[in-house]
Amino acid sequence: MRAILYVGSFLLWVVFGWISLYVASVIRPQFNSYELINGFLESSYVSRLEVGALCIVALILLGCVHEGIHGTFLWIFSGRRPRFGFKTLNPYAALASGAFCTRNQAILCVLAPILIITILGGIALLYVPLTAIPILLILVSTNVAISISDLIQSCWLLSRKHDILFGFDGVSSVAYEPSGATKVHDE
Repeated sequence: MRAILYVGSFLLWVVFGWISLYVASVIRPQFNSYELINGFLESSYVSRLEVGALCIVALILLGCVHEGIHGTFLWIFSGRRPRFGFKTLNPYAALASGAFCTRNQAILCVLAPILIITILGGIALLYVPLTAIPILLILVSTNVAISISDLIQSCWLLSRKHDILFGFDGVSSVAYEPSGATKVHDE
């Protein structure tokens, strides 16, 4: 299952990246992605190693911000401080044990990072220097790609009845429906 998610994430990253490049060229006509990316990577003051290190740090921070947004919405809707942690190298936010959200609140919690970061990235696109656009587009596209499990989870939640409660049993996400509990996925 993880391999399918990785392939899906990569495809989503490529597609959204191309869409982002097109949108950037429409919003900022002076943006020429090929020249700027080439010039950025070939500049004498920034080596490729430094660019790689900058991207790794930015991606780690992006993951933390992404999960922080999940956690903020989980806290708002459940009234209890969510659990934060790392599984392998991936940060995560989860409902506190015994905390619940309604189906619609859970959908908003799941989709909040993709919506907020994409909208803020679109706004930033209007104001950042042209040389920063490639990094901005990589970050926004990566956020969309790492949101693939969020998109799948929101589709699953939409397929459930309106009166569902979404919780965490200490091991995995669980949906509590009037007919009984259904396991969503392992954390």
